[in-house]
Amino acid sequence: MVWGLYCRRPQLFDQFTRDRIRSDALYGLAGIDRIRNYLPSEGGSDTESIQSVFERGPYVVRTLDRAVTGEDFEKLAAASSSYVDRARVLVSGSRLKVIVVPKGSEERPMPSSGLLKIVKEYLLERSLSTVSANRLDVVGPDYKEVRVRVDVIPESIDLAVPLERSILNKLKEFLHPLSGGPAGKGWDFGRPVRISDIYSILERTEGVDHVEDLRL
Repeated sequence: MVWGLYCRRPQLFDQFTRDRIRSDALYGLAGIDRIRNYLPSEGGSDTESIQSVFERGPYVVRTLDRAVTGEDFEKLAAASSSYVDRARVLVSGSRLKVIVVPKGSEERPMPSSGLLKIVKEYLLERSLSTVSANRLDVVGPDYKEVRVRVDVIPESIDLAVPLERSILNKLKEFLHPLSGGPAGKGWDFGRPVRISDIYSILERTEGVDHVEDLRL
């Protein structure tokens, strides 16, 4: 059995999406009888958008791909791997902490140890000599649990069960760290969830007559 990784180098204007290859799939290559996936693929990301290229290009030219400021470290951490969605830098004394949030649809996306290693090595290669490996911590995020307690009065008693399900799904989508938030682009680091945010979701839900006793 040969264990390895197969990938294809994209040509100009190729459009790739992060569709995952399922396990137990069979593929054929010239001269090879068969190839079987024993494990599903993981990670991956869509092709970078033109807008993203235009936003990133001037920054790369200005900094020459070097990490000096906190913003530099954040942008380079995000550029270190297509698996990284966003990063935040915190400074404590002589130590530098880089918080990495990976791409993912799970409720609490957490980076693997391999991804953290990739990001750290990438940053060390591009940072000043004063930033040593033992002064640079690359870690995953700490998520704060949000509990919502509310009495929702439906427009009709017949809507009670489906309305509850609809509200739970909407709140789950809204609270997702990467695709939720008021703008649907994820939550900024440290941005708290406000009661007004939840009210806005509930009041826009079809079938809701009114809301009482909302607590966070």
